[in-house]
Amino acid sequence: MGKGKLVKFAELETFRNVYQASDYRTPNPDMVALSGRWAKEIFGNDNPIVLELACGKGDYTLALAKMYPEKNFIGVDIKGARIHVGAREAIAEEMDNVRFFRTRIELLDQVLSKDEVSEIWITFPDPFPRSKHKKHRLTSPRYIELYKRICKDNALVHLKTDSMGLFGYTQCVLRDMEIKPAIFQPDIYGHNTFTDELRIKTYYEKMHLQDGAMIHHIAFPVGGEDQPDFFQRVYEVTRHIPPGRVTNYGAIAKFLGSARSSRMVGWAMNQSFRVFPPVPAHRVVNRVGMLTGRHHIEYPEQMQELLEEEGVRIVGDQVMDFDKLFWDPMIELGEDFEL
Repeated sequence: MGKGKLVKFAELETFRNVYQASDYRTPNPDMVALSGRWAKEIFGNDNPIVLELACGKGDYTLALAKMYPEKNFIGVDIKGARIHVGAREAIAEEMDNVRFFRTRIELLDQVLSKDEVSEIWITFPDPFPRSKHKKHRLTSPRYIELYKRICKDNALVHLKTDSMGLFGYTQCVLRDMEIKPAIFQPDIYGHNTFTDELRIKTYYEKMHLQDGAMIHHIAFPVGGEDQPDFFQRVYEVTRHIPPGRVTNYGAIAKFLGSARSSRMVGWAMNQSFRVFPPVPAHRVVNRVGMLTGRHHIEYPEQMQELLEEEGVRIVGDQVMDFDKLFWDPMIELGEDFEL
């Protein structure tokens, strides 16, 4: 082993944002003791926890953490030299919502409790193309069962990959496990259906794109509410928003009895362009009236154009007189409304 790696491994022991397993088979007892209390004890809040598995240098972990400071992020990898890069950057930039686990992914259910994880990202993992190694694929049945043991209901697992083999394998696994994908994007850049999260490009993705590779994205629920059915309920509520009025993601989630699922409502809106009957997704904005969904329809200016045609004034991607135009499904449809 080179001296450079030895130096990095020694430094990892001093990094306050890195937690390491004792060996390849046993989690650190201190990590086990924190099971169920990571947000409160380590991050000092009760914000949602998002994992990036096989995070490498933590490109996605860091980018997501900057994008969503109101969430906690944990990058997981076994390669200490890689984690060293992301952990050092997080410390240098004083990112308090980032931690790294240097451990085997198989051990996660020993250091994280049920309902502790709100979302999982798997970005450009080793596809393990040989059939005899398929059990190591991070979307194999054994890993999906592991995710169920640490995730909240309605949690999504995202796979972003250039491997058509892994993408197809994942579809087959989900079919066999009777799990319906919530999001299915065979070519995220070719169809201009990518979200802010999908715009993040890792070192490996940049190389794949330079080689002309197609990038695939699939997301699926690992427990609780059947996500596609949830999406359909979101669409039905959205169809009741009258022209000239707007609502937000949180209001729809609350009306559906899942107040903490506003993010799921956002994902539903991002996919609504494929739905029939049509869904007036342009009438759904964020909690302060910003047109955050404008990148997910035919072209960025279309959301503003559609709203202005209905008499809604927009300045700087912001709905003017948002409070006056706000359509609350709890009031407008009533608690007894049946979908």
